[in-house]
Amino acid sequence: MIETTIAKTIWRRRRRVIGGRDAAALFAGTRSLSRKLLLWSSVCLVFVHSTSLSPGRDPAVTLKFEKLGREENEGAFDPHFAAVRRGRRMDSMLLVAPVAIGASLAGLSGDFTFECLAAPVYNIGDGMRMELVLAAAGSERTLYSRYFDAGRRAGDRDWIPLAAPVNLRDSGEPELLIRLSGGRQGDLVADWLALASARLVQRARQ
Repeated sequence: MIETTIAKTIWRRRRRVIGGRDAAALFAGTRSLSRKLLLWSSVCLVFVHSTSLSPGRDPAVTLKFEKLGREENEGAFDPHFAAVRRGRRMDSMLLVAPVAIGASLAGLSGDFTFECLAAPVYNIGDGMRMELVLAAAGSERTLYSRYFDAGRRAGDRDWIPLAAPVNLRDSGEPELLIRLSGGRQGDLVADWLALASARLVQRARQ
């Protein structure tokens, strides 16, 4: 008898009538609706993610550069250098002038854009020049050239986006070269250049 009374008391406390409807049933219905909305949201997110991918477009090609030339200049290239400019830290390639690095483009064909972020490491010295060169079929062609002078130009004291067209045809085994040379006065002090996120992005055909 006592157990029956206690059970009835607990049941009365759990029941609440709101506008003639049982609160427990309303809660159950709300929970079921919440589950359905959550499931629908998940389906929508998957659909949006899948449609945001560009069908038929090749992904960007990450380039693997290696140092070229004399072995004694070992410290002129570091493939993983933590460079910081304007408070932005990036894993980058470090080039110390004079140096040349190269990446094979074998197997690639079409119209691409070379992209990277460049930043002089120091704000001193007489500057330095970077050249992007395409070597193929025994010849070389300069695709891009820029002079960095962080000691005199405030705009060179930050990460600078670089972009240059790279048009590849069936020409054997092409190679993309990056050369860094000293400044106009021949002073090689602090001629350090950091390059981050170097890659090739295929351009859509017109």
